Amino acid sequence: MRVFVVGATGAAGRPLVHALLDQGHEVTAMAPGRRLDLLPSGVRTIRAGLLDPHLDGELPRQLSGHDAVINLATAVPADDDDPNGWDLDSSLRQTGTPRLARLIAQAGIPLTVQLSITMIYPVRGEQWIDESVPVDSDPERAALVQPTATMENSIAALPGAWTILRAARFVGPGTVQDRQRELLKAGRLPIPGDGLTFASHVHVADVADAVLAVLDRQPAGETFNLAAEPVRYGDYLTRLAEIDDAPQPAPAADVEPDLDDQRIDSAKARRLLGWVARRGNWPQAEPAGA
Repeated sequence: MRVFVVGATGAAGRPLVHALLDQGHEVTAMAPGRRLDLLPSGVRTIRAGLLDPHLDGELPRQLSGHDAVINLATAVPADDDDPNGWDLDSSLRQTGTPRLARLIAQAGIPLTVQLSITMIYPVRGEQWIDESVPVDSDPERAALVQPTATMENSIAALPGAWTILRAARFVGPGTVQDRQRELLKAGRLPIPGDGLTFASHVHVADVADAVLAVLDRQPAGETFNLAAEPVRYGDYLTRLAEIDDAPQPAPAADVEPDLDDQRIDSAKARRLLGWVARRGNWPQAEPAGA
């Protein structure tokens, strides 16, 4: 297939581009910035972002002839405490993706795969969260939920086939897990509270596997959760420290978790896509036993 990847240089984009090439697909990669030059040879590259003013005039021609578009464009902030940290990400979801959807429809692309997030679900503690759970209606979370809903709705309105992949928090190379490992090695990352809240993750290479499965099976009009087996946050940090032979983190009652207490269920992806989170919650690039 001829596959057009938007956001091809991000944490999920890089392993996806490699996986697509390994499967024999022709890849066009679009992203802003210099990291585009680091992609493998054989990839056709377009240096642009979804908010670029010239996009409407150029992208339909660039999209023409592709069999699928994969949109991974995101700008999740590294610092959750930054009050303006989500502004760019929200703009990409609220403005950039609807713009892309319009151009996809104009170009007549048969299949679109959109990356989304499980963070839009409510906090449910011990209860499992599958795709039937409505997104969070709490007004305090509207700044996150509404742009994401706008993004998903723009894709679901496409005339061609579409699939939405709601991913849990990324782990693996180039993700927040890198920083967590650094802090654990320095003894500066405590276990938040009692450590019993759930942490749902997905390795970026497993996200790539899910995209490949969608291209293969093409389950039109479906939304899938993507997460490894959820773990207690305290157990997650303890195991991550063990992997790096770092000091064991201690509980800190006054520290709040930086991840919502969500137990994400990915049974639908396993059933309909044959997808398995082979790398689990951990940093290795290759699945265990590979």
